[in-house]
Amino acid sequence: MNNIIRQWIRQAQTGDGEAVLAILQVFRPLLYKYARKYRYCYDSLDEALSTAHLAVLECIYSFELDGKEEGPAALRRAVQTAFRRENRHFKAYWQAVERMLFPQEERAEIALFRHSVCAFETAVQRIELQDELAPYLQCLTEQERRFLYLRYVKDYTFDTIGALHGLSTSQACKIVGQAVDKVKTKIKGDSLWPAVHPPCGKRNRIH
Repeated sequence: MNNIIRQWIRQAQTGDGEAVLAILQVFRPLLYKYARKYRYCYDSLDEALSTAHLAVLECIYSFELDGKEEGPAALRRAVQTAFRRENRHFKAYWQAVERMLFPQEERAEIALFRHSVCAFETAVQRIELQDELAPYLQCLTEQERRFLYLRYVKDYTFDTIGALHGLSTSQACKIVGQAVDKVKTKIKGDSLWPAVHPPCGKRNRIH
């Protein structure tokens, strides 16, 4: 199998589209396996499969034919690496959303009750955070979404964000603050978050 795959890779690197299709067909079960496993990171299974296909293509054109590595192993590792990277990005994104939506003291409260009956992770699973939050984030302008991404996902400073867009630090800070307030206000109005019950029995609500 290794010799056949290496031959197809060689042909693909010279522009043979049929060789690429042959490789994708042979690895189809593996690609579907990983696409289904990491489906939660994407809007659809097709989108997850696109990540798998792209990983295979990148591996094909970067594969060193004179090296000792086996073709099947290289392709398998490329797919695994791509999905693991997407999984890290997915988790980092929603952790950033959590930081964005909750003030410091509220995040401390959440951390305090992480192992209680209504821990934050349990609540997230119950209300399907990704699907629930999407409409709220979509209410923002393109600029607001981009600024939130740079601040809370890429962890850029307000100085850097402002410089990238020809704005002052205070202007960048104001745009991010307005975006956060807009999302939080809309979420509070729709009562998205369930109540959290501390061990002492006092009822609090996460906003």
